[in-house]
Formats: sequence, structure tokens, C-alpha cells
Amino acid sequence: QRSGHDLTHRVCTEVRETLADLPGVKKVKIEFEARLAICKIDKSATFDAEKAIAALDDEGFEKSTVAK
Repeated sequence: QRSGHDLTHRVCTEVRETLADLPGVKKVKIEFEARLAICKIDKSATFDAEKAIAALDDEGFEKSTVAK
């Protein structure tokens, strides 16, 4: 049986790795309680918000959105 902490850590790791692999993402900060992943974007690179949402959907995070 997994503890809540293990599940929280696994989810945070999955989201962080999924977003960090995208072009233009420099850093990912997870605020689990608020259910937020905050990405620092490299302004010289191209960040595609639709691809970010699709990548999160593929990992099972279907209710993801992007805000500026």
C-alpha cells in the first residue's frame, strides 16, 4: 500500500518531468496543494502550450490548462 506522500511525490515527479522535457521550458515548480505547475519559459525558445496540454493529457492529467 502506498502512502499519500509517495503518491504526491510520484505525481509531482511525473508532471515535472513531462513539462521539463518540452522545448522552451527552463524550470518547473510544483505547488501540489494548489494543483499548479509553474514553468519558467526560455523566451528565446518556442514554447507550445497546446503540446504541453497534450503531453499532460497523455500522462493522465486530462483537466490541465495553461494560464499566462
